[in-house]
Amino acid sequence: MNNPRMENQYFYRTPTPPKPISRTEQALLALLDAGTQGLTVFETVRQPFGYQFQHILGSFWCHCLSSYVAALEAKNIEIARRSETMEAIIGKPVCVTRYWIKDTTSSLRAVALCNKYREARGEALISWPLLKVLNGQFPS
Repeated sequence: MNNPRMENQYFYRTPTPPKPISRTEQALLALLDAGTQGLTVFETVRQPFGYQFQHILGSFWCHCLSSYVAALEAKNIEIARRSETMEAIIGKPVCVTRYWIKDTTSSLRAVALCNKYREARGEALISWPLLKVLNGQFPS
């Protein structure tokens, strides 16, 4: 092993890139960020970037919001919903569903689940000041 390049390959490792955020975690963050105003599928497919977070840096684009809501409900996150009529791009009325996290208890569960996802990815947990802002949007 006189070749320095061969010796270095055993000691130098390239850092592993961080794991990307999952779509379920993005949907959870979007619902937390939207507060009691909630989200519809039209708001998550707006061009060019979908829903722009208000309290967190980033955006969420999704055309199948109901699938992510069902996945979150399966993880014990209570999500409220109501039907609304909105005007589609072509000008005709269309019925959509607005989703939002139900209350403070559900928002705390959502933050705990989000922190679980973040910890698994090696990301920092949601900070206390951000937690207070996000949780303060929901009724007790």
